[in-house]
Amino acid sequence: MEPRIVTKPAFTVVGLPFTGFISNAPYEEGKSNNEIGLVWDEFNRRAGEIQNICGPAYGLCFGMPNDREPWYIAGFEVSRAENIPAGMMSMSVPAQKYAIFPCTLGALGATYRYITEEWQPQSGAEHADAPDFELYDEEPGPGDPREMKLSVYWPIK
Repeated sequence: MEPRIVTKPAFTVVGLPFTGFISNAPYEEGKSNNEIGLVWDEFNRRAGEIQNICGPAYGLCFGMPNDREPWYIAGFEVSRAENIPAGMMSMSVPAQKYAIFPCTLGALGATYRYITEEWQPQSGAEHADAPDFELYDEEPGPGDPREMKLSVYWPIK
């Protein structure tokens, strides 16, 4: 799978942060924990509280998993981060070059493994010190959520 390379303009996300170590891809077969999926469930219930939504939903990864501070946000792109709802946070992401990997929610874990274990080492592209993220550019529909389409944006230099 050869990714598309783009430079994405700066953007800001407001959403629910996740703190912890367990981050198995939602709905991945054989996994009994889905803590990030539970954050998404709560986010979906509270998304109407966010003001100034101007873009798609993001799963923004901006640090290493830890139990002290947030490292992931389930959120929406906003034009301005103001009146942030209780328990939510904002994060601004600068303009960055990305390799884009389309996938489905059910293949999210496998896609990240492919990027880090195969594509990155073989591509010659250098990983940039910037957040990576899932961009959910379609609404979840009826049926199997594992079939929902999204894209993984992997920061490169």
